[in-house]
Amino acid sequence: MNWIALKNMTAGLGKFPEIGYLESCEQNVRESGIRHLSTSQAWLEGGFMLDVHAEDMSFASVWPRPEKGYDAYFAPRDLYRKMFAVLSRPGCLELLEYLHSQKFRMYVPENLARVLKLPLEEVRTILDELCELRIVRKEELQLEEKISNAYYQYNSVELVPFLYMARCMMQSDGHLVNVGDGDDKPLLEGGEWKEEKENRHEKK
Repeated sequence: MNWIALKNMTAGLGKFPEIGYLESCEQNVRESGIRHLSTSQAWLEGGFMLDVHAEDMSFASVWPRPEKGYDAYFAPRDLYRKMFAVLSRPGCLELLEYLHSQKFRMYVPENLARVLKLPLEEVRTILDELCELRIVRKEELQLEEKISNAYYQYNSVELVPFLYMARCMMQSDGHLVNVGDGDDKPLLEGGEWKEEKENRHEKK
């Protein structure tokens, strides 16, 4: 449905290929052997759309431009830096993958370290840093002889689109379809994120 709407919205902006659902969501790029997601991108005056439509995997992502611009609703920049620093720790992505592959339950660090075959102190550090970012939560458990911390992650879907979008960002030349050049404005308005958003965060 999004694909048909996109064809109608982009009439006259360029040649739109007559293609249905692809057999595979991935394609080889030139002779490099690198596999890219077969993305389609349309950037029009009111916003943009990024999608993949294939038999084995598909998604549609529609982003209307807010009146105040996209950057007006970003989190403070230092929070992004902190999150990316935590995600770059060896074992962090593995830990998140494991939590998302299990039914909802609470875990003590010792169990996660054993399952993931990671040093216990490293697992504890990752969990505490993820807690600071509110990606996972922590509760105290009263055991027979001591109190122990247990960690859990709510059933949420953000990890999948986050990792898909990150992959798309690393393949700027991999669009199967690229229609429109946006409007006269750049993608971001500028100024709001850098000046006002960070100043508000500093005042808290």
